[in-house]
Amino acid sequence: MDKAFDLLTLVAESERSSGDRRSLQRSFRKGELVRIRRGAYVPTQAWNNLAAWERYRVELAAISHTFPQPPIFCDVAAATVWGLTTLLPADITIRHGLKVTDQVQTLLDLAVLGTFPEAVMAFDHAFRGKPGFSHSVSKEQLLIAVQDLAQSSKQTRALRVVEFADPLSESAGESPSRAQFHVLGLPAPTLQHEVFDANGFVARTDFYWKEFGLVGEFDGKIKYTRNAVSQNQRVEETVYQEKLREDRIRATGLNVVRWDWATAMNPQALRTKLHAVGLISLRVPAKSAS
Repeated sequence: MDKAFDLLTLVAESERSSGDRRSLQRSFRKGELVRIRRGAYVPTQAWNNLAAWERYRVELAAISHTFPQPPIFCDVAAATVWGLTTLLPADITIRHGLKVTDQVQTLLDLAVLGTFPEAVMAFDHAFRGKPGFSHSVSKEQLLIAVQDLAQSSKQTRALRVVEFADPLSESAGESPSRAQFHVLGLPAPTLQHEVFDANGFVARTDFYWKEFGLVGEFDGKIKYTRNAVSQNQRVEETVYQEKLREDRIRATGLNVVRWDWATAMNPQALRTKLHAVGLISLRVPAKSAS
């Protein structure tokens, strides 16, 4: 069970187990609990430590457990529950106790209804696989499923995402960045390129453009905090080690450009940053990133 769903405390369950609901109300008034919706609470400290997407998952669980008839989540909500319209029973499954569209249907919904970068992010994630998934989703499965979409325009939109998705995109930030390169008409990079110097291995880079002598790196805050925790060191030390890593990459003769989430999701800002280091468009950009 995902930690976000484990945090939820329901008034109805508390009454059944102890016959007491006032203790939850007292804890809420003291600020020890956050009310997610009527009849559903989460410890305040735990809530404050959740990321925005984890809070959304808790909110979905609260909705499901407090509605008289549990709803079926689809589209972005189902994707959130998976960690990534009118339906046949086979298209519905249970995830963390919530009724959601299955992974294939959820991905197709995102491909048809979401923007291209958003959909690519979900598809890359699904193709990479993730511990805890009941089954993996393959590109072959989705190519077959696309043919069942009712409209040719939906098939074209979904097929574009399926064919572009790549499990080598290792983080949520790399995926929309790569999608924006495509939309902007920029050259396709090599993913996870390894750099070596006279002393051996230097780094595995997010993006590499050989003909431009350029390395691109997506910088999300979670990258530094997660690495610090895994290596049992302070974030400041992790940042310093990353600087040394970049210095070694530059010493091989390569240029390095970095960008954050805000830039990755803003095609014009990303194009400006990449043009500034010599990466030019090879074709006319698409009209939009949708």
